[in-house]
Amino acid sequence: MSEALINLETAKTIEIEMLKEYAAFCEAHHLRYTLAYGTLLGAVRHKGFIPWDDDIDIVMPRPDYNRFLELTKDGLLSNYIRVIASLNEPNTLYPYAKLIDVRTMAVETGVRVKHTLGVWVDVFPMDGIPANKWKAALLFIRLRIFQSLLYLSIVNVNVKSWRGLLRGLLVLPSRTFNYRYLVKRIEKEAQRNKFENCDYTAVVVSGYGKREIVLKEDYLDYIALAFEGDYYKAPSNYTEYLKRLYGNYMQPPPEHKRHPTHPMKAYWKSKEGEE
Repeated sequence: MSEALINLETAKTIEIEMLKEYAAFCEAHHLRYTLAYGTLLGAVRHKGFIPWDDDIDIVMPRPDYNRFLELTKDGLLSNYIRVIASLNEPNTLYPYAKLIDVRTMAVETGVRVKHTLGVWVDVFPMDGIPANKWKAALLFIRLRIFQSLLYLSIVNVNVKSWRGLLRGLLVLPSRTFNYRYLVKRIEKEAQRNKFENCDYTAVVVSGYGKREIVLKEDYLDYIALAFEGDYYKAPSNYTEYLKRLYGNYMQPPPEHKRHPTHPMKAYWKSKEGEE
């Protein structure tokens, strides 16, 4: 099988096509979603990708997310888009879903566990958060422990530096935990507080911790924002949301921090895939 390297701009084009297919699917099935993280920031600040960004992030309320996974439990969103989540892929490394272009393959550097991957779009569930701040804090502490164990159980270790040696000392006991168990445990902990019964919500399976917490009523009031020539759903309180995550979000970072954040290489599976 011949393989051709996919550059950043081509990867973005693939991701945009996946986003279009996903949004159309959600509209057809009355599923709620919003752009999130750097994708939402890009829509607000650039009306598209942050120039040095390399992926697309979406969030869905947990009831809609679970229904989305049920509707795609055969693993396919379209002829070339596969949905990878623990419901249909027991070997996934992530407690959230990924949309994968099956015409491509991607190799994550630094990850020791072999797993199926291609150019992707991330889809995160938003879960309920208890109004009591101590209960909320305890939820995030539990999840952070399991997330750290998951990370340490799947990464490669380079002991050529003292930092690598320190990480190695942490990794070895973490590998007594099976990553499949940890993915399932994170998903279970995340759904401890039913989304429908809570006034607050956040992505808790990953992300920025307590900074993610927003009032559900405000977040679910959607507006449309332009992203790469089309319009997609975004939370009407995006100003508050982005400030919580990034501070002065309209100010780009210094030049030396403007680089892709995901250590991976992507390829077409065959030259026929090139355009």
